[in-house]
Amino acid sequence: MSKPKLKDGVSVMYREVEGQKNTYEVNFLIESSSIIIPFEMNDIAFQCLKYLDGNCTVEDLSHCFGLSVVEVKKLIRLLESYGLICSKNMSVDKFKYGRFSSQVNFFSGFEGAHTRDEMQGKICKSHVVILGIGGIGSWIAYSLVLAGVGTLTLIDNDVVEMGNLNRQCLYDRSEVGNSKALVLGAKLQKFDSDLEIKLKRVKISSTIQYQEIMDLDVDLVINCADEPEMDTMNRIVSEACFATGTPHILCGGYDGHLGFIGPTVIPGESGCWFCYEQTLDHQLLRAGYKHLTVTPSQVKGGTLGAISSIVANYHVLDAIKVLSGFSRPTFVNKVAEVDFLTYGINFRKYGRIQNCSICREICGGENDQS
Repeated sequence: MSKPKLKDGVSVMYREVEGQKNTYEVNFLIESSSIIIPFEMNDIAFQCLKYLDGNCTVEDLSHCFGLSVVEVKKLIRLLESYGLICSKNMSVDKFKYGRFSSQVNFFSGFEGAHTRDEMQGKICKSHVVILGIGGIGSWIAYSLVLAGVGTLTLIDNDVVEMGNLNRQCLYDRSEVGNSKALVLGAKLQKFDSDLEIKLKRVKISSTIQYQEIMDLDVDLVINCADEPEMDTMNRIVSEACFATGTPHILCGGYDGHLGFIGPTVIPGESGCWFCYEQTLDHQLLRAGYKHLTVTPSQVKGGTLGAISSIVANYHVLDAIKVLSGFSRPTFVNKVAEVDFLTYGINFRKYGRIQNCSICREICGGENDQS
């Protein structure tokens, strides 16, 4: 028997209609989007709401309130049409997902083609590759493990340095001089004993080298490596990922009070990094200017741990969108610049470039400035 249940991510607010006995104004608040869906209900329909907790069948409600089964089903179908009722008899597997109960409840507000359990399950079965586990990559790895990613490949050949400790996640003084990959992998394993960690202590310098060491069963690649240079690494990753059709996120990092986010690249749906490089904004930034280093502090820009974690978690949220499908990734064909002095954010769009040598075959070669 069907046991209708109001979604966990829906709150019910109500008040009696002035001058109309036993009539209620009922507002359903979808917490994840702050959308309010208003209804006017008579007393019987209102009382039925209290029992939409997944424990009563349609027949139970019919018997309790003296309604026909047809009338109860009509009410349930109406609420279901607005996305307020679970479309299936879904009870979250508390043994499997108890750790993720809050996260699964969040997904309940986005159920459609996939249920909340299915969205969490997709995350738990996913394999994510992170290149570079420093100021951005270490925070991304940590947040993805908390979200339940099943397999994580960490690629980094660096060691922990004292200067890393103000902004890089999970490293401490006792580990200075040790391999970042070994240290971070061991600590992440403590959060989830079922997590599969793969470590590759190499420095990627070409697309061919990347392809030689990379597994084929990868759901998402996130580039946080900035050596030999961030743009170079983004070219390598985008070219390699388009060859395999693998979604990838090219992290922008930060510079002073600015954080740079995106893009998220979906082969077949979006432009690649090479398309972005040909946009006017990027050309202006790369228009032949060179950096004159006057003092040692100018070799690498300074930053705060708070900025590193915020920039990283913007990318993590887009990664969770890619993996779970709860929403379309925000940074597809888009990058953003966050000003941490004002908390303002400036989005810049770009599109697929006609006849791009990298994404032409997959994307069909059309120019898409969406």
